[in-house]
Amino acid sequence: MEVYLPKTIERIYKEIPEKVEEYLKKYSYEGQVEKYAQVMLKHYGVGREKSYYQDCCSNASLGYLYSIGRCAYCGYEDNHVKNYIKKMIRISIINGINASNEAAHICRSNNLRAVYLDGLS
Repeated sequence: MEVYLPKTIERIYKEIPEKVEEYLKKYSYEGQVEKYAQVMLKHYGVGREKSYYQDCCSNASLGYLYSIGRCAYCGYEDNHVKNYIKKMIRISIINGINASNEAAHICRSNNLRAVYLDGLS
């Protein structure tokens, strides 16, 4: 997520900067897309109090930029672009949630239990 998406976004922007700019204006993040990202964060229980909230927001932005680049590159239009953006935002948020609890994943895969000093287990 943190390697592939930025590299792809950069590569596509270098190849077709005018078309990417056109798509960025046509399907801007402010408004509907930002509202959708907030709804998805709420849907997956990612509130501002969560330690991984900012990671999920950053991932949603990366997912949006990746979607814009891919759709511009492939020449997609209208509903296809909107649906692609929504899909990538969802995937990006889920990825952020899963990546945030790396210690739990490591413990689970090794039949261990995470023990925290502050009493959260």
